[in-house]
Amino acid sequence: MWIREAVLVEPRRIEIRERELNPQPGEALIEIKACGYCMTDFGVYEGRDPDAELPMVLGHEASGVVVETNPRPEDKPLAVGTRVTGAFGFAFATHAVAPINRLFEIPEGVPFEHAQGEPLACVVNVARAANPPLGAHVAQVGCGAMGLLVLMYLAQAGARALVAVDIVPSRLALAEEIGVTHAFNPTECDVKERIMDITGGEGLDIAIEFSGKPAGFALLSEVLRYGGARMLVPGSHMQPATYNLWPLMLQGATMQFVHPAFSADFDDDLQVGLHGLKTGLFRMDKVNTHRFTFDNVAQGFEMARTGEDGYIKGVFIPNE
Repeated sequence: MWIREAVLVEPRRIEIRERELNPQPGEALIEIKACGYCMTDFGVYEGRDPDAELPMVLGHEASGVVVETNPRPEDKPLAVGTRVTGAFGFAFATHAVAPINRLFEIPEGVPFEHAQGEPLACVVNVARAANPPLGAHVAQVGCGAMGLLVLMYLAQAGARALVAVDIVPSRLALAEEIGVTHAFNPTECDVKERIMDITGGEGLDIAIEFSGKPAGFALLSEVLRYGGARMLVPGSHMQPATYNLWPLMLQGATMQFVHPAFSADFDDDLQVGLHGLKTGLFRMDKVNTHRFTFDNVAQGFEMARTGEDGYIKGVFIPNE
């Protein structure tokens, strides 16, 4: 089959190209219906990922419809026409191939644009890692799309205080709508002082760094309670920087880098995420703010750079 792809040929320059694509043994050919923009793709787009080899087709948060399969005897049954998602790449395209055994059916009633399997799995991975005990004091720096989805879970987990920190007022307003107990903008107040007041001077039980910025890391490292606190780092700290570990050492904190490799079973996390969509726990309609096509695919990355027009998360729709 001949397909169209949005090919990143050099940093911040995308060309639309065509090529032939067919599923190899063990693969299915998927007609892409939607694919989310991810901040790790954004690092490649800007040329900040030293491991990226261009030209490259981005996109790994895809959902679509099976149009062809090339199964092996050991592969699970997968019918043509099945609505699927999974953690597969090169999806800023009309079609992509994916391993049959890594594809999962989208629950009935869940729109393609919401069924972004890979980020949902990442959100569940963070939620499982956080697992706050009843009455815990929890704070999260960074209220982007994935951060907001994690907050949707944490708001139901029985924390005594759930603090959201971000510099974008509209995202803090959405965090409050989701159910956080406190929302702070570090450009408008002393967040460290506020957190210590909330916790009665004891500090946080759990801190989650989702901003990917050294400043977010530094803030949280200074507001952890003594003995037994945990700091989770799901944010993508892609650039070399200097970090002061002394406060974490003094408090005896545990650090966990909660990226996909942290997961005990990423495919199970993905399926739990789909269940969370079906039951209404994860409200993708709250975080998907913009749609793009082949005509303006690069605009999604440019809007992510600036955060303009209320941007939280963009979704690429290739077959409109």
